[in-house]
Amino acid sequence: MFIRGFAIYLLSFFLLQPQIAFAWNATGHRLVAQIAWTQLKPQTKIKVNTLIHRLDDAYGPVNFVNASVWADWIRGHDVSAFDQWHYINCHLNRPVSRCWLNKKNHIIWAIAKAETVLNSQKANTFEKAFFLRFLIHLVGDAHQPLHTVHYVGGRFPRGDAGGNAYKIHAGRYKNLHAYWDAGLGTFQRHQIKQQANEIMQAYPKQRLKNEINQLDPRQWVAENHAIANAAIYKIAYKGYPSKHYRQKNKKIVDKQIALAGYRLAKILNHWAALSKNTRAIGGR
Repeated sequence: MFIRGFAIYLLSFFLLQPQIAFAWNATGHRLVAQIAWTQLKPQTKIKVNTLIHRLDDAYGPVNFVNASVWADWIRGHDVSAFDQWHYINCHLNRPVSRCWLNKKNHIIWAIAKAETVLNSQKANTFEKAFFLRFLIHLVGDAHQPLHTVHYVGGRFPRGDAGGNAYKIHAGRYKNLHAYWDAGLGTFQRHQIKQQANEIMQAYPKQRLKNEINQLDPRQWVAENHAIANAAIYKIAYKGYPSKHYRQKNKKIVDKQIALAGYRLAKILNHWAALSKNTRAIGGR
């Protein structure tokens, strides 16, 4: 009874506590995962659910969509060893093509490590479960443009930490990063399925077919680096986002959420098709 009660407590805490805003906020990550879930094949859903629930004893039961915020949630428990996995600081005004070379512990490196573990014949189910949760989250992070760049120059000689130090006035959002994390303030935390459906209607899979097939995280970073250069830093420091800014960039937000969901599903469907049967995942 105690174990069951404790698990219920953990689940309640996980679902009801406000999430720490490090990337797309909790709603943004759930939107990505919800879109991915609608695109998963039946056998893939079985396999990912098997692994998602492998960590239930430690964190309480959680479904695929809510597991998407786990990698941020554990950071609130002083688990900071993986903080650098969530982003890569490519200089905003420099070519992006070499920024990930000779570096480790950034988002491109972490996604590759997660995929290696999932495809490993040596890793056990606990290890696969851990890295599956990270993969779900990090694919979302890699599609938030401010997780690929930082602005260096002027008042930010060491960079603005992906817009976190770039102050703006946008209601409750006090910096550029937080504003984009919240989908420019448009995400609705209690309407995940409805919002996901609306995004998929605006950006159907067939329309994005060629882009969905680009599954190299280096390409995602280059894509979002270009977005940041072209669109994001169009608000003056301590300025106010205009109506035009909000309308134009809301389309970018929705497209990136859609791409993240579709690409995540493609990665997981491919993995499931190549992996052994569900009971044999990890070989233990």
